[in-house]
Amino acid sequence: MNPDPYTMESMLKNRIIIPALLGNILEFYDFSLFGAMAVLLGKLFFPDTTPYGEVLYAFSAFSAGFLARPLGALLFGYIGDRYGRKQALSLSLILMAIPTLGITLLPPYAQIGLLAPIALTLFRFIQGLCAGAEYNGAAIFLIEHSGNKNSGLAGSLVALAGTLGCLMAMAVSGICMNPALPEWCWRVAYGIGFSLAFVGYFIRKYVDESPAFLQAKGQKSNPPAPAKVLFREFQPQLLTGFFISTLGGTTAGMLVAFFPAFLSTAQDFSADSSLFLTGVGISTFVLTVPFWGILSDRRGHATIMSFAAMGLVIGGPLVFFLFSTGIPLYIILGQVIFGIFAAGFAGPLNAYMTQLFPPMVRFTGVSLSYGTAMAVTGGLTPLLMVYLIKTTGMTALPGFYVSFIAAVAVFFLKRPLGQKIVAS
Repeated sequence: MNPDPYTMESMLKNRIIIPALLGNILEFYDFSLFGAMAVLLGKLFFPDTTPYGEVLYAFSAFSAGFLARPLGALLFGYIGDRYGRKQALSLSLILMAIPTLGITLLPPYAQIGLLAPIALTLFRFIQGLCAGAEYNGAAIFLIEHSGNKNSGLAGSLVALAGTLGCLMAMAVSGICMNPALPEWCWRVAYGIGFSLAFVGYFIRKYVDESPAFLQAKGQKSNPPAPAKVLFREFQPQLLTGFFISTLGGTTAGMLVAFFPAFLSTAQDFSADSSLFLTGVGISTFVLTVPFWGILSDRRGHATIMSFAAMGLVIGGPLVFFLFSTGIPLYIILGQVIFGIFAAGFAGPLNAYMTQLFPPMVRFTGVSLSYGTAMAVTGGLTPLLMVYLIKTTGMTALPGFYVSFIAAVAVFFLKRPLGQKIVAS
């Protein structure tokens, strides 16, 4: 992937891994707070006669962040492919602080009426623009430094970092939404995110640029319009990346947003209990995702992803059957099952996606295909699931939805459109 890759040890020594991962943790902390607080934010900004209605409206705003990701991919992808991975990542991190501060200070519906949900949705949209660059950009940056030999591990570390940000958001949210504390304490969680964004920016500011980008720049192979080149020459890779990434978007939407809301509304758990139970699934993901990344470097990225996706084809309905019992021990077992297979798919995903595109259009190509999949599945999954459960009363439907999306991913992993891997 690059002619002179760093070893993992030298990447640590040259301060490459920590800035890349720390920025990802901080940005996904900001981005995930909304999902973790969906029930509370629904009450404050989208008052309705039923709990399901409030959560449904909150998830509509939540979806706005995901729907903005393809636009963010085009914007920051252009910067990343034309001016450098480092420039795009630093800019996205500092811009994420603006909507985070806006949400921190935003008055609720009871004080300013319709302006509150409109402003909240707008801030969420801006967060999505920034997130359209961060996750994939950090993965590309780290993988281009590490080379092909460790690409699965490097990509899995980015997945781990993003999930740590989600876990941190859930932990802080659980504390700030404790009934014993004043209601305004939820704003403290967003205030922390605003402050940490600047810390991450200054840490990331002094990191070395990607060697693959510097080589492409030296050869003057960077196109003036990366998106135009992608749609003209790499349509099969874009479609393959999109269909495979839909499963990543679905599992992310489930773990970060839908599970806490489902447990608190359908199973009547308290907000902090729902976050704790969901935290088990996310913790399982964090603990196992590096293992899957390492294994994919030895057995092949597509092989491990197919195995994990098949696990979700079978495990999706099983997980929601365990949830439907309302028994905490069974719910924890379901979270563990989901977390293991979600990690098995996400661990090698970044390496697989990065190898679909050459360096000159890689940032835009990976971000656009992944970001579009996240918009369709990651953002709409919680919204669709809440709507279906509300209208049908069938709490098992989400499990079969997961199975269907996982089956689609398996199909395209086995039969990728066009050339599977583009040599750099």
